Formats: sequence, C-alpha cells, structure tokens
Amino acid sequence: MSRIGIGIPVRNGEKYIREAIESALNQTEIADEILLVINNSTDASYDIARSFLPLIRIVEDNSIDSIGAAWNAVFFHGTCDYIIVLHQDDLLYPEAVRTFKGMICSNDVLEIAFGRTNLISKSGAVVRVNYIEENLPMEGEDYLYRTMKGFLPGCSGMLGKKEFILQNPFREDLNIILDVEFFIRVGWLTKAKINSEIISAYRIHSESTFQSDVYRKREEDLVRWWELLESGAIEVPSKLLLDYRACLFKFIITAFLHDLWSGRRDYVYSWLPFINASIDKYPYLKSSSFTTRSYLLYSMVNSNNFGYGIASSIAQVREKLRLALLKLKKHNIKS
Repeated sequence: MSRIGIGIPVRNGEKYIREAIESALNQTEIADEILLVINNSTDASYDIARSFLPLIRIVEDNSIDSIGAAWNAVFFHGTCDYIIVLHQDDLLYPEAVRTFKGMICSNDVLEIAFGRTNLISKSGAVVRVNYIEENLPMEGEDYLYRTMKGFLPGCSGMLGKKEFILQNPFREDLNIILDVEFFIRVGWLTKAKINSEIISAYRIHSESTFQSDVYRKREEDLVRWWELLESGAIEVPSKLLLDYRACLFKFIITAFLHDLWSGRRDYVYSWLPFINASIDKYPYLKSSSFTTRSYLLYSMVNSNNFGYGIASSIAQVREKLRLALLKLKKHNIKS
C-alpha cells in the first residue's frame, strides 16, 4: 500500500499556518506524514508549528530561495510515496486524503492528480469554486490541450508522486507563473487525473506570496518563460511546439490587455517591443494567439501615442461590461 503525506512549505506564515495544519490533521483518513518545511521565517511560524509536535514533522531548510524551490522541498524532504501540497495559508477539506487514496488504489500508474478548489476570503468564507464539475477536462490529451487553453487546476491540494516530481520538478527560475508552466508540462509527461470532489480551499488575500508585486513578477516570468522555450531549456515535443508557443504568446497578450484596461501605461509600452519582435519571427501568432478585438487594441496602441488612450478606454469599458454580466450571471444562478 502506497503511503500518502501532506507537505506544507512555510515562510512567515504565522497568520494562517495554524488553520492549515489543523486542516491537515482533521482528515477522515489520517495522512502517513504531515511535513512542514520552514525556510527563512522571521515571524512566529516555527513556534506555532512546534506546538503541534509530535503530530507533525518539521524540517528547517534555509537554502530555499524561490517558490518553486519551496514546493520541490516538500517532495525532497518528504518520506511518503505520494504527497499532497498544501500552501501555508490554504486548507484541506476532511475528505482530501481519503479521496486521493481511492484514486491511487484505482490507478496503478498515477503520478499527478487534482481535485477541485474553493476560493475563500481572508476570513474563510467561500467566494466560489474554481471550476464547475461539467467544465472539468478528461485525463490525458484532453487535460493537456485544456491547460494550454487556460485550464488551471491549482497547486494547493495537488497530489504528486514523489519519484515523478523529483524527476520533473517545479522550475525554480520562474516565480508567479511557475505552476502554469508545470501544469502544462506534466500534461505530456503523464496522464494527469482530475477528481470532481472539492478537496481544498485557496485563500485570496493581499499578503499572499503570489500577490506581492504581482504585475511586475508576471511580466518578468512570461518573458523568462519565452526565453526558456526559445533557448531549448524547455523541451516541448515537436508535435506540440506550435500550439505550445501560441499558448504562451496568448498568455502574454492577455497580460498586455490586462495592463491596458488597468491603465498601466508603462507596462503596456514595455510589452510592445517584445510582442512586435515575436510576431515578426512567428507570423502565425497573429491568427493563433490574438482575437479580432485583441489585435485591434494592440494595433491601436502600436500605431501612435494617441492610440493608447482610445484603446485603454475601449478595454476599460469592455472589462466593466464583462464584470457586470458576470455579476448578473451569478445573481441568476443564486435565484
């Protein structure tokens, strides 16, 4: 029987770490190990963790210098065959271990699996679920192409086989989008499994590691990801390369548009040389990564200085309309 553990990377997590640990302990089927890997914490995280001894195991690893390194560390230091990753500010629901154990027992070659996730507020109130059950992808090729079109299963609450993750680790040279790169990459390395059960909760709050200086980190990460692809550091199967490049470029266009409707003029103009050079090198990206609307807005900004103001206004109006329609849809669902 495979052993299953829960791994929690911790850095200055005193605000929510107690809740995270309690959720790991409060499982209908007890995990074989609950591991906290604490790195460079200057708050009370370590003292809070110690109060749970001997129910948990603590490793202090101050060599960790990135989000990817922290996630990889729980697999390196963990002793179980499978490990559920839990962020220090998130929660596991009581059936998480039981659900994943059932998936392991029914899949001899299971290497990576996900459940659904509730997005919760700082206080723990449920905001929404990340995906409705009908929109979940199937395993294998369907999962791969859905992730390249924007499906993001979520890292907190992810089950990984230790041996597989050690051989195919999270990239430590990416930051804010390392999970997106990982989720797509594992799609061609193994058959990822998706369970319809809601097994975890992702907390949305301004102090999150992912929220600090998020926009600048996102821009740096996307450019770095592109450079890794261009240099061959990310080895994509030849049959997927065109789609993969188009997928990544679409993420870049999405970031450009987000900066446009958010009024981040400097960010918008910092994207232009990169976007122009990429289109010149790979003309097919015009049709594969742009929509008619996004190409129009890009062209307006790229044409002259007056184009930015018009394009930004159009983008802002469209975003307000999109949010209003989304709010109306949620209201109709509740009714």
